[in-house]
Amino acid sequence: MIPKNDYLNFIDDLTPKYKKLFGDTWWYSLLSEKNPSKSMVYHNLIKGTVPKGGFEAVKSIYLGVKKCLSFVVRRFLFKDAVGISDPKIIFITYDKNFMYPFNEEDGLHIYLPQKNRWKEYIDELVIDNFVSYSDLLKLFTLYFFMVLDNVFCLKIYKLKKDIKNSFFPYKIFKEDVWRSFAGDVLVEGLFYELAFENVYKRFPNIEKVVYPYEGQAWEKALNTKLNIKYGDIKSTGVLCSTPSDNTLNFWYSEQEIDNRLPIAGYLGVFGKDLKHRFNIYEQEYLNNPHTFLIGPMRFRNIQNKLKHCNDLLRIVHEKEHKRIVYDILVIMPSNEQMALELWNWAIMEYKLQWVGSKQKRNKIVIKPHPDNRRDLFQFEGDIALAYGSTVEDLLGKSNTVISVDSSVEFMALALGKQVISPSLPSFVNLSPLDENIDKVKDYINNYFDFSKDEREELNKI
Repeated sequence: MIPKNDYLNFIDDLTPKYKKLFGDTWWYSLLSEKNPSKSMVYHNLIKGTVPKGGFEAVKSIYLGVKKCLSFVVRRFLFKDAVGISDPKIIFITYDKNFMYPFNEEDGLHIYLPQKNRWKEYIDELVIDNFVSYSDLLKLFTLYFFMVLDNVFCLKIYKLKKDIKNSFFPYKIFKEDVWRSFAGDVLVEGLFYELAFENVYKRFPNIEKVVYPYEGQAWEKALNTKLNIKYGDIKSTGVLCSTPSDNTLNFWYSEQEIDNRLPIAGYLGVFGKDLKHRFNIYEQEYLNNPHTFLIGPMRFRNIQNKLKHCNDLLRIVHEKEHKRIVYDILVIMPSNEQMALELWNWAIMEYKLQWVGSKQKRNKIVIKPHPDNRRDLFQFEGDIALAYGSTVEDLLGKSNTVISVDSSVEFMALALGKQVISPSLPSFVNLSPLDENIDKVKDYINNYFDFSKDEREELNKI
């Protein structure tokens, strides 16, 4: 087991050298993003697990070519963006509910199609609408020569050597290294960099770009082009959930700020606690974003359904609960291995409590993450899969919510539901409910402060 701070300090030590060596693609890498929903590195370090691996270079290049082809298919599905007026505000988001209460009247919405859900975006304006076939040829050519450069100029070898010379096992990092600098992660970063530059060229009168802040690679690509060529456009990230200390992609370091991390100039957050946590570098580091209180955002959807404050803290952890009651809603994470372990945990509870019992069997409803494959889960008993329903609708029909990394946990608590955040064998707990009770109380109070008006706060920028 390696402490979290040692891991973060190690990535900070790598950043100056490899930002210079790999350029902006360092920021798009899994190493820099440190996203425990995308990468197993943090989980394996904390759990002391070393993956077997094998043929990472070949697998990564295969994934890179496959990713290039997937963008060609998407381009065929999503036609040219025509007949669009020149907006002053652009919202980059995943779906309409994600940036609630902002709508089309507030500015132009451009969607990022989620894996396994492309067809749902056919009639929407998506980022692919701003990428031509010639752009995709340019993308494939750039990827090809970057892979050659990273491999034959020994850039990947130098990174491998530096990791090996530390006390970290290179096998834990190997897959992330190859995917980031020769695979699908590299392709995706280059695609978004190209796409967002086309958006900025297409709409010369943009004043603000607003997007959900999660510290992901595509957000850095969005800000890279703004910082280089379009400094007059105000980039604004909006927090749509409360990140736990273990969701490392949300948190940036002094070293990253020093090395010009491409981040939003403004960051809208929930409540004073998070404002303080994201603001700790502001006095000393000029590149740090200005933080402001944004309001409850999509949690405004349940404003009229809230229970009394005394009902908000019925938090039940795995080690404390004795049995799950009533209809159950399981919110799946994006990481498929994590989703499968959560699935197995929920099914085991289901079998222990109901199989062979004479009592009425209550339904388990699975709400998959958009990134989950549709054939990921094997069904048995009274289990339903909810793809089309909204989380708000599902919460209204459930009494118990099981989740490991979702802000839906807070929404469930606010509606008086029992919430269970189990510990999974292969993963660090990413739930903010796993933190101390005082923090949780503060998070809840901040989430549901309806005195702030989101549009008014955005207009102040």
